[in-house]
Amino acid sequence: MFCLKIILMFTIGLIITATTAYASILNPDGHFELPVIGATGWAARAAGEPLRTAPNNRATTIQTLPHGTGFTVLREVGEFWYVRLGGGDVTGYVRNRYAFINLPDIILSMEYTITNATASMMRTHGQEIEGITGQVLYSASAFNHRLERYEYIVPILYATAHRLMAAQTAALADGNTIIMYEAFRPFATQVHVYNSITRAQRSLFSCAWSFGWFLSTPRPNSLPVYANTRPERISNHQRGIAVDVGLRRIDGDVFVMPTEIHELSAAARVTRSPRQNAVTQRAETFTASEGAVLLQSYMMSAGFSPLISEWWHFDDFGSRTRILGGATTVINGNFFTPTIYSEPISGSLVE
Repeated sequence: MFCLKIILMFTIGLIITATTAYASILNPDGHFELPVIGATGWAARAAGEPLRTAPNNRATTIQTLPHGTGFTVLREVGEFWYVRLGGGDVTGYVRNRYAFINLPDIILSMEYTITNATASMMRTHGQEIEGITGQVLYSASAFNHRLERYEYIVPILYATAHRLMAAQTAALADGNTIIMYEAFRPFATQVHVYNSITRAQRSLFSCAWSFGWFLSTPRPNSLPVYANTRPERISNHQRGIAVDVGLRRIDGDVFVMPTEIHELSAAARVTRSPRQNAVTQRAETFTASEGAVLLQSYMMSAGFSPLISEWWHFDDFGSRTRILGGATTVINGNFFTPTIYSEPISGSLVE
């Protein structure tokens, strides 16, 4: 076991070193470790995304892509991607402003462990959640032809991917790497988790750190799951601008955090009180957790905001304001992304 651990850590180090060199050759614009060209993307706007004949908003619409439609990115032209729809030969231009991209296709050095797609670790106050804990909540893995291996599918808003690259770069500079536990979470999964937490389990939450601090409240069961939802009832995970992350030393173990990932209780909080500010109080709160301090510093330096009730959760409010503005149901996450269309790297075609 000790030898296996040494080999694993050595391999991770080689991958990260090789990735940096690889990126400098194949992706000279330096936005990501690997080029966007050949990556999988998805249309994410609830109203659908126009596929156009040219990279401008006045060009003829070939068809409107329903949200969740997957494609391969063939070229990047300003705020547009030239794409080929998955499973066919239809091509056209889509705005990448409202598009998701598959994170492993462009950031190879990050560690991906999407627990809700393998065996969910969600618990509340140390108790298992029936039908959730240990279960596969949605499909999010496939053979990736770009990476030549099976890998998790990790959709994220394109603008947010840039911030994650900045956070990972800062972590790598210190000899650490971010662990991605979850990015996009389908709205149907959000509803399922919410409905699975029993009345008795909800009673364990205090008035100060209420249930709402840990899980966005979806629409009542009487309303269709796939109906358009009110803004406050959609998690930022559905919008593709929230991530649940951890931290590992490249040559060692996972950093110890205040709790296990997805422990839904006040034990996971960032501040002692909901009235405190995470920025000013983080040092006091995390004196016993070096990993949480480092993780928060990497994420906040890249423009993310911490959720004060969960040490692992960070929101990209900058992209939410700039891209979504007040129309927060532009992207509602009422779709699944079980398939990818990534292609081997052939060079960068960014214009």
